[in-house]
Amino acid sequence: MAFKFKKSLSGNSAPVLVRVIIDNSDVIQLGDAVKVYNAGNAEVAATGNPLAGFVHAVVDKNGLQPAPDSGTTDTWTVEADNETDKELAVLIDLSLDSIYSGDVDGTIGTTGTSNKMGCSLDLTDENSIAETSATRIISAQLYGWGTDPDDSGNLLVSIKESERTGLLVY
Repeated sequence: MAFKFKKSLSGNSAPVLVRVIIDNSDVIQLGDAVKVYNAGNAEVAATGNPLAGFVHAVVDKNGLQPAPDSGTTDTWTVEADNETDKELAVLIDLSLDSIYSGDVDGTIGTTGTSNKMGCSLDLTDENSIAETSATRIISAQLYGWGTDPDDSGNLLVSIKESERTGLLVY
């Protein structure tokens, strides 16, 4: 399960969405954490690198949602020439105020009191959080807000290392 938008620190504000063409031959799922710094196209994020944002939608050149991969409702595999042909894109939320619920690869609260606000965490991959990365040291991809009250197996997080700011967000 990928990241799910929960709320914004800016009150009733909606996510701040920008359109970015998906990198050639990539697989994107709604809720994935993505990066764009490699070549200006959206790619799934990996552990340890700054994040651009989280995927809210996949759209075609006309802004319409294309059919997802067969047998799925939220996953798209783009072709090797996507950047020049179909130009499927993602709408990503790059707001530093957005809070997401994310799956954790271990038991919440085991490392660095990951179940409490103020913990710093990294991704396991584009759609889950590495509980073992939890620390009370500043450097990490995500800022932890504690356990999701609606899903005790998830943590609430927001972007901490942002591509957009080039800095850690404190």
